[in-house]
Amino acid sequence: MSQSAEKTIYTLSQLGESLKRTLERVTEGRALWFKAEISKLTTGPTGHVYLDLVEEKDGRRLAVMRGTLWRGQADVVKAKLGDNADQILQAGSEIVFSGRVNYHAVFGVSLVIEDIDFDAIVGEAERRKQATLATLKKEGALATNGMLPMPRLVQRIALVGSPGTSGFRDFGVHLLRNEWGLGFDVEVFATSVQGKQAPAEIVATLEAAAASSPDVVVLV
Repeated sequence: MSQSAEKTIYTLSQLGESLKRTLERVTEGRALWFKAEISKLTTGPTGHVYLDLVEEKDGRRLAVMRGTLWRGQADVVKAKLGDNADQILQAGSEIVFSGRVNYHAVFGVSLVIEDIDFDAIVGEAERRKQATLATLKKEGALATNGMLPMPRLVQRIALVGSPGTSGFRDFGVHLLRNEWGLGFDVEVFATSVQGKQAPAEIVATLEAAAASSPDVVVLV
């Protein structure tokens, strides 16, 4: 810091050090709980996971921050999430997580992630599901499927979904192990099922699946 008769001048590193001390004083070095959407996720060659986290409301971006999941902790978190890990740790997912606030004079503020609350994520997903079902019921859309003609013996299935999800895999297992021993001709139409791009992508994929003239289209 230098002084003149008119003003006090700070260097960037002095400002950065002041910000760092303030953050350390406010957080007391504790892990805090946050909610954010993953806008981008990459895994480095050493196994560390790097996330771009965002908060948006009504289409307006309110905040952006970097998150880091170090390799050792990433292994612990993925083991905890089990089969849902790939579905949760992807762009477009909203996560609830604990992390420590970190400040670097060159790279700025970031969050070092320590844990992800799977129950909170499931609870929010269920709330949105019930809200969607209520809207569909109000619009009379829930009864639409029951009004469509279906062959007595289904053989050709157009399967729409994300192949990496547990629901997609479970459906395939049920088909293979069906109690009647029937065989099915299944054509997969892959689509995202989470994120802002998912609705438009699902609609386009459903249209492509229907155009293949299957006996039924299944969305999982």
